[in-house]
Amino acid sequence: MDALYTRFLAPAVPAALFAVGGYFLIRLRFFFCLHPRRALRKMYGGKQPRQAFTAVCLALGGTMGVGNITGVALALLVGGAGAVFWMLVAAFFAMAVKYAEVVLAMDTRERRADGTFRGGAPYYMRPVGRRHGFLSLLFSLLCIVCSVFQGSLLQGNAVGEAVHVTFGAEPGIPGVALSIAAFVLLLFCRPLLGRVCALLVPLATVLYLFLCLAVLIVHRGDLGGACLAILHGALTPAAGAGGFLGFFTSEALRVGCARGLLSNEAGCGTAPLAHITAEGSTPAGQGLCGVFEVFLDTAVVCTLTALACLTSGVRGSPDAPFSYVADAVGTVFGRAAMPLVTVAVTGFAFATVLSWAFYGLSCLDTLTRSAPVRVAYLVLYCGGLIVGCVSAPKSVFRAIDILLAVMTLINLAALIKKADRVVTLSAEEGLLVSRRRADAPARAPRAESAAQYRP
Repeated sequence: MDALYTRFLAPAVPAALFAVGGYFLIRLRFFFCLHPRRALRKMYGGKQPRQAFTAVCLALGGTMGVGNITGVALALLVGGAGAVFWMLVAAFFAMAVKYAEVVLAMDTRERRADGTFRGGAPYYMRPVGRRHGFLSLLFSLLCIVCSVFQGSLLQGNAVGEAVHVTFGAEPGIPGVALSIAAFVLLLFCRPLLGRVCALLVPLATVLYLFLCLAVLIVHRGDLGGACLAILHGALTPAAGAGGFLGFFTSEALRVGCARGLLSNEAGCGTAPLAHITAEGSTPAGQGLCGVFEVFLDTAVVCTLTALACLTSGVRGSPDAPFSYVADAVGTVFGRAAMPLVTVAVTGFAFATVLSWAFYGLSCLDTLTRSAPVRVAYLVLYCGGLIVGCVSAPKSVFRAIDILLAVMTLINLAALIKKADRVVTLSAEEGLLVSRRRADAPARAPRAESAAQYRP
């Protein structure tokens, strides 16, 4: 499986992500880049902004997590500083992809009898007029398995390492505490998951940004050297390998795109499962919230993590990515660095646990509504938090890379098939004026034009 990923999936994912993202950027005419004010008005113009914000925080709970901290650290240690450059490049194209998948999810969602919504990638993948399709079923199964690895094993591994390094406690202790808290919330308080994430994500983000900015201010003299190292690491492998193909054979690109996908989830079809819960938000407005998520997650948080590590001058090991980040923060905060970073990691991790459990349960609902099956999934999911505390991080990351790569390729194929619908919905909401008849919505004549024909 490792050879399959390295030789085929790893080069295929960035190629497909760049191609599909570039296609949507052209079809959407770069509107959120060229017209940011219009995009911001549409993003905050919903009838119920509080519910839209809760949906965004639930989605950010799945993105703003361990991938921003230990994932970026591992990318630097394995792929070099150049991985940061490719994370940013992939994020630019991923913005259009995430916009498209959220718009389609909002357009195809269905309201249950209890007033909640169901939808997401499994719904816009299915054939018209059918309840299920092969791709929608396959995607749901992959998402359920990936939720256990990404939302349970990986988060437990990060928290277990953080608590063990900081306080010397056994890694299994925080795993047991997290599993009990998550099981109670997921089994009895599922409607409150968005509110919990809306509390945890902003607090953990503010704390972590403060730590990273403090490191950059203290080591500001090394900031220029860190930026040069990023550019040198990103471009030199391509020059050595020869031409365009060198980009897709470089370790920096493969690791950078993989960690970027792990962090912002753009293109893999999971985040729309959270966005469909927004009441009163339009498809394009919620899609622009997805664009904001990618920007905040990768362009801001991941970049600050990488710069803090590079400017600090500390060295780390791929077997202990958390210690690499904590040592970087420790150059400024000393002994207080470990507890502070541990608090941020724990807050991010628990929000991610809740978000990915929500994704897994949503995909499970498309397959069966059996209560015993749901409870069995929650037992397996919460038990994975304990197992993840003692598992090797590299093996967990590799399993997640493979699952996310397959999910992404399936989802990108579905997005391309329904690209016209994305453009049509965007045009209907006034975000772009399409030149193609197939994309342009039918508009009623303006009142002032009709007045010209009155006697």
